[in-house]
Amino acid sequence: MYNYAYKSNLNQGSMVNLTLYEDNTELKTMIPLLSSDKTSHFNLIFYDTCSTEGDYNRHYPVNPHDNPTKILPTADFRTVDFNNLTEGRKNLAVGLSSLVRLQDGRFRHMKQLDIDTQFSVSSFLKSVSDITAGMKGSYSVGSCGGYLVNSGSGYHYYEKGLLNQSQWEEWMENAKKSGLIDKKWIMLSQQREYSVLRLNSTTQKPFTPVVLCKFSLE
Repeated sequence: MYNYAYKSNLNQGSMVNLTLYEDNTELKTMIPLLSSDKTSHFNLIFYDTCSTEGDYNRHYPVNPHDNPTKILPTADFRTVDFNNLTEGRKNLAVGLSSLVRLQDGRFRHMKQLDIDTQFSVSSFLKSVSDITAGMKGSYSVGSCGGYLVNSGSGYHYYEKGLLNQSQWEEWMENAKKSGLIDKKWIMLSQQREYSVLRLNSTTQKPFTPVVLCKFSLE
């Protein structure tokens, strides 16, 4: 267990404490824990990672109709086999959309971020603290928790709780200001009006994302 403290300028100078815990939670077990609505349906997006080097738009098309999708109930997420979903196509990535459909038909967003490779505990703490503190006007910010995932070339960030569309837009704006989040990822997420993070390995992305640690932020 690691404890750190950071003085957030966006939160009237108050101290923000971050505790990191080593964790053995599997990615497929972690995802359903992010939503408080136990009947959520998650959106999986399939995209081809074979493209011209540096052509980020082809990896993550803006138009959702450019990619096939699959709706997966919470109850099925822990047992899903991503290899079966891709039908053996090693270049096909399975991405988790931030959009979640609730039992009553409403849509909400998971809080997910793609962190640049210039990662350190101090920069992670500052970035997460500032993003969270900056959201104080949109929803009640007390203690929160989530997971940090090693994606192989960087890190993925998942925080517990769901946001409506306007809250998610503010969340992404604060993430952009933090300076730690992948700028192209943010830009395309804002254009699409949802974000996507990869869940499996492909020929171009051979590392399967794994949970590195869980955290609590106060």
